[in-house]
Amino acid sequence: MTYTEIAGFIFGIVGIWLTIKENVWCFPIGILNVTISFFLFREQQLYSDALQQVVYFILLGYGWYKWSRGITSNSLEITRMTTTWITILTFVSIALAVVMGTIFDRYTDATLPYWDSSATAICFSAQFLVARKKLRTGICGL
Repeated sequence: MTYTEIAGFIFGIVGIWLTIKENVWCFPIGILNVTISFFLFREQQLYSDALQQVVYFILLGYGWYKWSRGITSNSLEITRMTTTWITILTFVSIALAVVMGTIFDRYTDATLPYWDSSATAICFSAQFLVARKKLRTGICGL
């Protein structure tokens, strides 16, 4: 394991811990993590994983903006997801998984393009929800 990989791992753990603590510093730390990960994945020719880090970079920037803006004007509060949110994110995740899966299936040598794309699409939705401080407990909202 290289020092770069160790640094990426440490930034990842610290970023998760700061997210749990609702500390806005989770975003710059997360940006460091995904930047390191991008270069590691690109170096290892894992292009879909590198692309995923670019999207995370954008979502982390968006989250940092939303949380920072919320702190200066009535702190951004955790809110529960509505049925509309769930429906939209479900359809967006499915559509993204199908599009990415099709692209990776046709144009790369990916082993499990649709499964990998599904996991990636769900992760993108989860990162978006963190940025918006949306909460959904349990499968049935319990």
